Amino acid sequence: MKKLGFPKSRRLTRQYEFLRLYRTGRKVSSEYLTVYARPAEGRQGKVGIVVSKRVGGAVERNRIRRVLREAVRTNPNEILEGTDLVIVTKNRALELRRPELVEQLLRLLRKSEAS
Repeated sequence: MKKLGFPKSRRLTRQYEFLRLYRTGRKVSSEYLTVYARPAEGRQGKVGIVVSKRVGGAVERNRIRRVLREAVRTNPNEILEGTDLVIVTKNRALELRRPELVEQLLRLLRKSEAS
């Protein structure tokens, strides 16, 4: 059976990894999400998802995180293999249903040239 998780090797986990993307990554925004993208210097790309405490309660934040993680996991063709990404949600993301949130993410990835 194929593992469907989101392995730690594909996640940004360190603060310096996020800061490097904030400083040197290409930034693309919509009213719901902001994406920072940067080439991954000869290794497999990683993804970090940021949902501030200003975005709803814990249940809503976790739902958004799960939806975005699932979108990244199930759309590998939409994301360049050697690209690091940070996806930052905005408060208005709570207004979107799952398919709309995924579409917003994919639109921003195409715009950032990370796909």
